[in-house]
Amino acid sequence: MQNILLKKCAHQHKINIVAAFLLPMYNLNRLRKAENSRDKKRGDEKN
Repeated sequence: MQNILLKKCAHQHKINIVAAFLLPMYNLNRLRKAENSRDKKRGDEKN
């Protein structure tokens, strides 16, 4: 029984590690997209 729980925890930990790597990248992409759309709006205003 304990062995199954340990495997489950290890699997959960792997997910956490992956999430820790992916989340910052995901957030950076979202920030970049927000900045790009802001620049486009600024460009439209100039025209």
